[in-house]
Amino acid sequence: MTTRTLRRTALAGGLAFTATWIAGLLVAPAGTDVTSSGAEVVAAIRPHTGATALQYALTELVPAVVLVLTVGAVAAYAARLGADRADDRLVTTARHLRRTAVAAGSISALQGVLGLALTLVAVPRGAEDAAGLLFETVNRADGVKMFVLAAMALLGLRIGRLGALPAWLTPVAALLAVSVAASGVGYLLLVTELATAAYVSLPLLLVWVTGAGVAVARRLGTGR
Repeated sequence: MTTRTLRRTALAGGLAFTATWIAGLLVAPAGTDVTSSGAEVVAAIRPHTGATALQYALTELVPAVVLVLTVGAVAAYAARLGADRADDRLVTTARHLRRTAVAAGSISALQGVLGLALTLVAVPRGAEDAAGLLFETVNRADGVKMFVLAAMALLGLRIGRLGALPAWLTPVAALLAVSVAASGVGYLLLVTELATAAYVSLPLLLVWVTGAGVAVARRLGTGR
């Protein structure tokens, strides 16, 4: 990937990640929590099936691709910087950072597909058992994804400390790792109280991904 392409990918991806999430959260109301039954899921989604399907696309499918591209660009920049400095720690950390982004993106894409099956197939048919199973699977998968994102945040913290990202992103990464791990427990085990930590971890995720993407684009633009 050329420097110009890497810069554009980091910048556009970072901005798009937050934009798609905000759009996704605005298109449909939140009428369920992680413990909702199949009947409750059907009742909540049925009046808004189209909007909820779009929400899954904008919060799972599109971000899956954008996350991989953006964090992949950040990792590529960090790896280049590490190679220039002969810093094997930075090169290795960048490699692991890219892998966690791919893993999180893959889980998110799966959630998106399951979410579309829920909203466009199970709910319109009134299949409460299937809706309940799909909804639970999406939530538990979210828990797994959040643990992967926690690992990604810790790796992002490390490359920040090694000089590949601005210092202000280091505490953001630290707070993200803690909060997203807590919400991950809530989603994996279907514990509502812990799942609400997502109200903290999601904004931090948006700040870190967008901040890292924009920061890398600026550094590449100035030849740093």
